[in-house]
Amino acid sequence: TRLQKAHGGNLDALIEEAFLSCLSRSPDAREREIVQGLYTDQLAYFRAHPQEASALLKVGQAPAEPAVPAPEAAAATVLAQALLNHDASVVKQ
Repeated sequence: TRLQKAHGGNLDALIEEAFLSCLSRSPDAREREIVQGLYTDQLAYFRAHPQEASALLKVGQAPAEPAVPAPEAAAATVLAQALLNHDASVVKQ
């Protein structure tokens, strides 16, 4: 939601910030292409299945942000999950 609110429809800026936040670096050209495809595919899916987007956004403690459409927020969530599962992402607990 934060990425969507900060960058709106600018997918390149959203991807850049997501990479910096999760991996502390910018994506290379191939990585950018892959995550753009992931986001685009997920956005199309969530637009066709809005109930799935709403269900995904109910997971966790933060409430869904009404200013960000659910399909866009859900697609960004999947993108962020993919980056956080990247081997280069280190999360301390």
